[in-house]
Amino acid sequence: MKKIFIVLAFTCFSFVSVYSEENISSFLINSAYSNDKIEILIQKPATRDNKLLLVLHGGLGKGLNGLSQSFFDHFLAKGYAIAAISMPGFGESTGIKDFCGPFTLNSLNSAIDFIKAKLEVSDFGIIGFGQGGLAGLLLSLKREDMNCLVCANGVYDLFRHKVLLSKLREIGYDFDINDDEALSLRSPMSHLSDLNTPTVILYRKNHPTVSAQEVSDFYNAMIAAGKSCDLLIKDNKPDCDMEKITYEEVLETEDWIDDLMGLSKQAIHIPIQDLGFCQSQQPRFRLSEAAPIYG
Repeated sequence: MKKIFIVLAFTCFSFVSVYSEENISSFLINSAYSNDKIEILIQKPATRDNKLLLVLHGGLGKGLNGLSQSFFDHFLAKGYAIAAISMPGFGESTGIKDFCGPFTLNSLNSAIDFIKAKLEVSDFGIIGFGQGGLAGLLLSLKREDMNCLVCANGVYDLFRHKVLLSKLREIGYDFDINDDEALSLRSPMSHLSDLNTPTVILYRKNHPTVSAQEVSDFYNAMIAAGKSCDLLIKDNKPDCDMEKITYEEVLETEDWIDDLMGLSKQAIHIPIQDLGFCQSQQPRFRLSEAAPIYG
């Protein structure tokens, strides 16, 4: 497969980027499970051994093109390789949107295996937003190569979300919301015994879709089951009407990520950047100007 390189233009940063444009590659691969295509972006640091972080997008927008380049840059500057995948029906990826059902998970597993082989790494961590956080939890049921998972704006029990799921069907998602087996399959709450990846949950108080009770119930169930799980509840900000977790708030977990990923203590420390989401609600640097911040 011939590599397609994309060149991204940036304005100034308050730190020095440690990658070059030759280390930014995009791919459109065949799924190992179907005839569909999967869109992948890989960015490698110019120095240090690769530690792979996979960033998964939410349920709205343009797939990986809706993710923040400056968020990637923060981890690239520390020596991480960063990868992103467009789930089926997003970006250039084809196939049905089944909201983290078997089709989506098969596509993600194909893409992850491809990325690991390209980077020659044996394990990885995931940062997932919304649907991406849900996908990360469900991927951990079958994979033993995940070191950590940050789950922001996630959904944990689909039986509590019949209204949300009805709206998703209206915008093109394809699965039977009245099928209890389908809901259980997609609900981490139904699979507690098999969730073995250390996880941090980030939750915004008064989130309009996911209740504090749902998050608390899932967290307490994880702890009762002996799982490694932390919960960070973020207050509403008077100067910010964002309903969801921001990239800056995800960066508050980076020391935990570094420890579980085995990042050298001598690695460069990058101060958390003000990415400006509360002021403008738009990322300063994006792969696509048309894409929203999160789904």
